[in-house]
Amino acid sequence: MAPPFCGDPRSLPVRNAVVTLLVLVVLGTLFLLFPRRKADPSPTLDQGGDTRPERLDERAERHFLRGEYAKAAEAYRLLLDENPEDPLAWIRLAYATHELGDFEASVDLHRRAAEFEQNRIGSHYRIGCALARLGRPSEAIDALEDAVEAGYYDRTRAENDPDLASLRGNERFELLLDRMAPPPPGRGPLDFWVGNWASWDAEGDDLIGHVSVRREENSRLFVESWNDYRGTSGRGMAYRDPSDGRWHLLRVDSRGEVHRLAGEFRDQALELSGERISQAGRVFPMRAVLRPQGRGWVILTLESTEDGGETWVTLADRLLRPEEPTFFMGPGRR
Repeated sequence: MAPPFCGDPRSLPVRNAVVTLLVLVVLGTLFLLFPRRKADPSPTLDQGGDTRPERLDERAERHFLRGEYAKAAEAYRLLLDENPEDPLAWIRLAYATHELGDFEASVDLHRRAAEFEQNRIGSHYRIGCALARLGRPSEAIDALEDAVEAGYYDRTRAENDPDLASLRGNERFELLLDRMAPPPPGRGPLDFWVGNWASWDAEGDDLIGHVSVRREENSRLFVESWNDYRGTSGRGMAYRDPSDGRWHLLRVDSRGEVHRLAGEFRDQALELSGERISQAGRVFPMRAVLRPQGRGWVILTLESTEDGGETWVTLADRLLRPEEPTFFMGPGRR
């Protein structure tokens, strides 16, 4: 039998290479004649790889975060149809409705949202905003008080929120701001008293001693310390009590005498009344006035009576002038 290949065996690799080349040419021609179909586009909004269909809650949040409040409100209503106990959907729907300017409807929605514990602070605040927009200041402040009771404390936002512009200057609102947080330094009603003072007699002729007043405890407490050349010294603290809205002053001196007073501001002056307790334990009526003067000075007047108010004796009538603390050492000037 003849062998399967009778040619020169050295030509076999060349023939194989030719056959391979012909096959590649044919395949390339077919590839060009029949182009590939384009891939179907992804059904999702995100072409980056996530092929999940967008959920309703995701769509609602997307519209909300973009400020598309009409679309967001529509989506949140659909969510609440599915789950009426969704706290996030309620507070988002209320907020979106508020931002669309429908304050009347937003009040009811904010109230519904406030039924959920996690929404109480923000929802009560927003109720106050909506009612202020509607021209109902008393109800608005009631709602803001509920927000403060729940834990709201952002004074800066409340002071500058356009929704609350109609409440500025309202006495109840100003007191409520102080409950949120103390005013910045220099803006509080008692800040005129803060500083280091040389204590003079009322005429400004005789130097009596030195007084220092500073703000402490997140500016909610005013701490007073004083001493004079007679060797008497003492400390006091003033604060506004949120339960009654009044200013309280408690003073104790080096002799053991105690002053316990409370009062309010009238014509920029803090007028206080209360009692003076002597070191022997006797109690007498007392009154005091702290009044800012021109040039940054302060007048402090203390009076007491021992005959039921028939006559009042001046315990101190001081003119406080600013003085650098480095000018003062110990109980008297050195």
